[in-house]
Amino acid sequence: MGKYRIEITGSKGKNELNLEGCISIAKYETDKIVVKLQNIELSVFGKGLSMPVMVDKSLCIKGFIKSLELGRDEK
Repeated sequence: MGKYRIEITGSKGKNELNLEGCISIAKYETDKIVVKLQNIELSVFGKGLSMPVMVDKSLCIKGFIKSLELGRDEK
């Protein structure tokens, strides 16, 4: 299994999630972004979510982040 790093920062109702170890983006909506890691999917739920940048295997998600969910990638 790969190594991942997740960091969440924020203030005044706005959050920023920085993730290292991303392989691809499976779903991109303003209330849900699903990121594929090695054999795991990370779902980010919230409001006004955006992903302004993805470089190499690192990405940044901005918006009001409510919750995160990890699940096994069955594909």
